[in-house]
Amino acid sequence: MKPFRLFTKAFLILLGLFGVTSVVLAAFLAWSIDQNLTGEFQGKAKAIADSIAGSSVEVLLNRDLATVQAMIDEHRDGIGGVSYIVVINDKGEVISHTFAPIVPQEVLQLPGDRHTTVVQNVRLEGLGDCIDVCSPILAGEIGYVHVGMDRKLIQQAILGRLKQMLVLLASLFAVSGLLTYFLMRKISQPLTRLTDSSQRLAASGTLVSGENDALPDWFPDTDGKDEVGQLTRAFRFLLVEVSAREKSLKQQFKLLLDSTAEAIYGVDPEGDCMFCNPACLRLLGYDSADDLLGRNRQRDACGRRGLMAQ
Repeated sequence: MKPFRLFTKAFLILLGLFGVTSVVLAAFLAWSIDQNLTGEFQGKAKAIADSIAGSSVEVLLNRDLATVQAMIDEHRDGIGGVSYIVVINDKGEVISHTFAPIVPQEVLQLPGDRHTTVVQNVRLEGLGDCIDVCSPILAGEIGYVHVGMDRKLIQQAILGRLKQMLVLLASLFAVSGLLTYFLMRKISQPLTRLTDSSQRLAASGTLVSGENDALPDWFPDTDGKDEVGQLTRAFRFLLVEVSAREKSLKQQFKLLLDSTAEAIYGVDPEGDCMFCNPACLRLLGYDSADDLLGRNRQRDACGRRGLMAQ
């Protein structure tokens, strides 16, 4: 078991959750800022348009264009975000505006309503995206006032907030990554020790030792109540149970061999004697099993032939 495999999986999951969360939060934040600032800009533009439309009735009737121009210049310079202001008479002729030198056709072609304020999005060359708010002057009998608000300010505000959010999320991700690293390391180390100890114990050929059939001292033990502690206790219980059953089977096998009248013995793949019963010892003329265990019939036969040849 690789020590950092668990951490790698947890890190990838954390990275995926961070990515999905960042995208969702960024989309929601951008939408929220766009809605709030758009509503704020529309409110400002409507207030400017209604103010000019209400104040310019008498001025327009008297054809005092200089006063109208001064009025729209004052509103444009006094309120942030205003991109342009245009006053059009009932015949569609431009009376006053803040463009230089002429009013774009895109603005002149925007429709107005005699009874209510109209809000539209327009894209102008050199100005970009704008929010156009059109208010009627005297129910449209005299003309209309167009106030354009610059959407670049909204986009800049969105980008600024997104950068702040990404910095915050990146900081949280770094802290979460470090905490995940130490947490996964704390979890993976006991699992690694348990795996290595189990392999070492299996390679030794003896699961338990001593009179009480106890596991070796180096085999991990834990008093923890978490999943790792439960797994370690389950391993220890399993090994002790397997060892007890193995010991019981050996005892039963020995009793079966000792009680059988026929001669029985077994050899390993090399031909060496592994076990034998008392009947086999009596038949072959041996006094003790130690005299037969480990003997190889073929080697013994070759040795006798060599002695006879000499």
